[in-house]
Amino acid sequence: MQDKLALVALGANLSSWAGSPADALRSSIVRIAGLPGVRLVAVSRFWRTPAHPPGSGPDYVNAAAAVMTSRGAGDLLAALHGIEAAMGRVRDGGR
Repeated sequence: MQDKLALVALGANLSSWAGSPADALRSSIVRIAGLPGVRLVAVSRFWRTPAHPPGSGPDYVNAAAAVMTSRGAGDLLAALHGIEAAMGRVRDGGR
């Protein structure tokens, strides 16, 4: 299968075992780069954005990563969700 470009949005607004939200993004990027079948091409600068609605939580740190991958979309998404879980993200349906 030919590699395809995938764009990955990253964001955090809570501290974790990795440190600050920016530290969590840096750790996540390292993990993404280490996925089999994934080659990190570029990472944007980090942007600080307010939570929405205003006052609903700490500011977010956001970024984007471009990767070339031989993985299918569903497989890549599952691997990214695995990184989220390893970083402590709990998907409970709530905000």
